[in-house]
Amino acid sequence: MNDSSATGKSAWLRLVILAILASIAVIILTPWGVEVSHDGVLYLAAAEGLLTCRGISWISGEGAIKPLTHFPPLYLSLLAAIGLTGLDIVFAARMFAATLIGINVFLTGWIVARTTRSEGWSLFAALLVLTSPVLLRQHLRAMSEAPFMAFSLLWLMSLGAYLRRPSHRRLLVACAAVSGALLTRYIGVSLVAATGIALLLLGSDVWWRRFGRAAGAMALAYLPIVPWYIRNWALTGNATNRVLIFHPPEVARLKQGVASMSAWLLPEQVPLWVRLGFLGFMGILVLGAQVLICRLQTRGKASPQDQNAIHTLALALVGMICYGAVLIASLTFFDAATPIDNRLLSPIYLLALIYGLVSLWLVQRRLRLGHGFALSLGLAGAALVALNLARSAAIGEQMRGEGAGFTARRWRTSETVDLVRRLPDSVEVYTNEMLGLSFLAGRPVFPVPEKIDPVKAQERAGFPEALAAMREDLLGGEAILVIFPPLSKMVEMPSLEEVAGGLSVYQETSDAQIYAAPGFEPLP
Repeated sequence: MNDSSATGKSAWLRLVILAILASIAVIILTPWGVEVSHDGVLYLAAAEGLLTCRGISWISGEGAIKPLTHFPPLYLSLLAAIGLTGLDIVFAARMFAATLIGINVFLTGWIVARTTRSEGWSLFAALLVLTSPVLLRQHLRAMSEAPFMAFSLLWLMSLGAYLRRPSHRRLLVACAAVSGALLTRYIGVSLVAATGIALLLLGSDVWWRRFGRAAGAMALAYLPIVPWYIRNWALTGNATNRVLIFHPPEVARLKQGVASMSAWLLPEQVPLWVRLGFLGFMGILVLGAQVLICRLQTRGKASPQDQNAIHTLALALVGMICYGAVLIASLTFFDAATPIDNRLLSPIYLLALIYGLVSLWLVQRRLRLGHGFALSLGLAGAALVALNLARSAAIGEQMRGEGAGFTARRWRTSETVDLVRRLPDSVEVYTNEMLGLSFLAGRPVFPVPEKIDPVKAQERAGFPEALAAMREDLLGGEAILVIFPPLSKMVEMPSLEEVAGGLSVYQETSDAQIYAAPGFEPLP
């Protein structure tokens, strides 16, 4: 990976080709559509709400229009904008996902190219994003992680450019990127903090000017989401649909996060202790590189190109630390049920990838390591790309064959969904998969009352009354109960005995059990 000019037309063209290949790959891998989870249903429903002039809202089980406040509005608004062309909203999500992976492949390669001036390093960075199973999975979902990563990369690129050559235009672009991230995910507030810290610590002016610039940039980046908070508060009395309750993450949840990170470089089939050891070894190497970088900085031996690399590293590091801190704070005070998995950690993964590559490039450059080191590094990089490609191929095979989430083959061909779709409107339907069943059947569906509030990790208020009302409808012969397994593994749900006691198993389909009162009239 020898240095060469990496910001010319040839490097730009190669990155564009890789970006197009990434977009084509996502289209090929999603014949059933991108994965639509419970949150994905809400995004798509709210996007359709915009298209039908219903507003940013979703339709609850009883058919009531509910304003969506749990997520910021930008991702669903972009889906709705694509839907204006007449495309089905699920297909629009698929096309948007394909576009986003291309954007993220290109931006990662371009950031490394501008930092290292090495075409080899920039193409390697783009290839790692293109083949990464962690990132591929996030781009195969109708979720906001992919656009959030795009705004994060734009922030890293524009604020790095500002630190190299300060100008109001570059700073405004950086603030716009932060605003975009915050309007995509509430955790984008981490980039607001990262921007202020970076301007305060990395600026070259006197301290009071740096402080004023940092405060101004943070305010400017935060301002666009304020009307959304006001709208949410006016409609629901809560700005983000979250309640402040102290519930620190359990040890098991923290272990889940560590296990997820340990599989970034090695497959999950490798024993955990081996993955943790390898991750620790790589961490030591990066820490050593950071020590060297700090020595260069303090001794004043950094060239302008080295200084650019140091700025990129500092921004990536601050971004990771702020994201991690806000994530832990959210898990401790707001979202008790959020799993610390690769979906949540993917922005850290992407910044860590850039941080690691730029660190290795800087060490190679400053220590003047010879062709032997470059060859070893190239072989290790090729092995990593090949390993990533094999892991991503397994994900692609599963997506092409069966799909995932509520757009998967088993849901699109579900006997139960077809049955519920054909029910007369007079028959009410209760189910433990309210969002998915209503999304696919296209009719109001009532949820089985949750016993535990997964966000607060407490028993849900009004559960006994809600359960009694549901059972009254069921035992009165006015409704049916559709249970998709496994109900027993959903910790927030009541037991099967609590919800179906006294009812008969009226019909068993290939994917669910249907309960009704004894003597209930036959289903069509």
